[in-house]
Amino acid sequence: MSIKREITEKAKQNFQELLLENAEIFYHFTSVGPGSVITQEDINKITEKLQEDLRYKTLDRLDQDRMLMLLRHLGFVHGPIREHCPASLKCMDTLVEKPLLKKLIDLSPGRGIVIGY
Repeated sequence: MSIKREITEKAKQNFQELLLENAEIFYHFTSVGPGSVITQEDINKITEKLQEDLRYKTLDRLDQDRMLMLLRHLGFVHGPIREHCPASLKCMDTLVEKPLLKKLIDLSPGRGIVIGY
């Protein structure tokens, strides 16, 4: 991996941390109904609160990537599902699922316990 790419990835990780650290900014979006729309004004208010942080400024040259990350984060806050989890493979749902699946396999047919009919 090139140094430029490593720096970019680290900047994106830092920005993701910034989004997670500022949960209070996103809190009211958790109660927005399924048919509701997040407006440009909402986005402007959020960016206004984040833009003074160095982790926001670091991605100035990657504004589209930063906006995409912000929108994905809003999507996750609004409808938290594993596929949108900012922690990706370290998402708690994924981490919990692995040992549960192993346990299920260990208890599956042929191992003494019948699951289903």
